[in-house]
Amino acid sequence: MNPKLILIPIMLFLISCNGMKENPNEIDSKIINKPLQLTSEKIFDNDSLINLLNQNKQYLKDSLLKENSGIIESYFSKYQSDTCGILPYKNSELYERYEGLKEIKGIRADKQSDTVFVLQAFNYCDQGDSYYFFDKSLPRLQTDSNCCHPNNFFVISDIDEDGTNEIGIFYSTCVSRYKSLKIYTLKENEWKEIGTSVFDIYTQDPSEVNYSDLVRKISKNKFEICNFHEGKKEWKIIII
Repeated sequence: MNPKLILIPIMLFLISCNGMKENPNEIDSKIINKPLQLTSEKIFDNDSLINLLNQNKQYLKDSLLKENSGIIESYFSKYQSDTCGILPYKNSELYERYEGLKEIKGIRADKQSDTVFVLQAFNYCDQGDSYYFFDKSLPRLQTDSNCCHPNNFFVISDIDEDGTNEIGIFYSTCVSRYKSLKIYTLKENEWKEIGTSVFDIYTQDPSEVNYSDLVRKISKNKFEICNFHEGKKEWKIIII
């Protein structure tokens, strides 16, 4: 057989294989996919998340709270755990969720007034919004609801007469007709729930009542709270 005839198919095969290696689609796939994976890892690595969280804190401090007393730094240092991950936000999201400040009666006996505000969770351990105070000596009040509002917060009389007023919130799960009033006392630098009520919004329109009027101190360690349920209004006595 003529050797030239043998070489021709071999050369065609080699050319074909070489062409397969240089297939533009395969090259593009390899070039595109790998950088995307690397980019994704870089965006969501811990250093990047910390940087985004610091940007959130700066925006809260400078643009929303407009304060220079270290309130944000103080609370974040207490509650932003190293083991719970970081949940950052766009500034636009922080702006949309922020409802401003509410001046309240002083919680500490030596304060005539204080200020409360609400922030969403910044890590994956927190299950909902929290109430924070301009008085940094107070712990935050953490909830498992994403429907917290400054106007839902109120201060009531010092029921246990320890020099710190008790507090309450109108608590909402966002969708149910059944809400509640939750009452808390400060013990060992944590808010402890001491009473709750049923608040059926089909029985009572929340916008027509002052929440603090629905909790009344009877004597030391004894108070009553109003329930609205199935068309009825009832007072319930609680002893702590």
